[in-house]
Amino acid sequence: FDFEDVCGALFLLHVLELGNIDAVIISQKGGLYRYRMCDRIQVTHYYQATPCLQFLGRSNATSDMVGEKLTQGFVSQVLAQLDIPATVFKCLAPSLLPYPHYTLLLDRGTESKALAMRLDQLLCGAYHYRQARLLGQLQPVQVLSLAEMPQHLMAYNYRQGKRLGDVKYPCLLTTTIDLTDVLTNTSS
Repeated sequence: FDFEDVCGALFLLHVLELGNIDAVIISQKGGLYRYRMCDRIQVTHYYQATPCLQFLGRSNATSDMVGEKLTQGFVSQVLAQLDIPATVFKCLAPSLLPYPHYTLLLDRGTESKALAMRLDQLLCGAYHYRQARLLGQLQPVQVLSLAEMPQHLMAYNYRQGKRLGDVKYPCLLTTTIDLTDVLTNTSS
């Protein structure tokens, strides 16, 4: 077994730390090499020198346009480090147009370059995201503030054929959206 933290670093069982949340990876001699189970675990205590693990749930809520592998847990931690009030709608959305990039969607606040630069810097704490940025596969993060952003996203999802109960807005969308469609067809 290997264990991967939210930044993409790999650890063996004996070096896991109390309280950390990690993803489980299985390596097999005769088959799959580093198969990601999509299970999240946390070290709750130790029995002698062995960490005891608690299953927390699945971790397949990942956005991956070009190999950057951003997870909801990591993005949630990053957004908590920004100077954005808790009452503001915040959602990081992947988009392929006109080039692969992420946009932080807000329902109020300012679209500042400083906020976008700080967010991009924090997201670079994830190894694969940083590599995608360095290789030019991902463009810098953008920030878009629009009153009633959740309603605009809902209208967009209706046009995509989704039903009310199917639409969720976690801190990270895992499928790409067309932001021009969200912005230009808001009256539907």
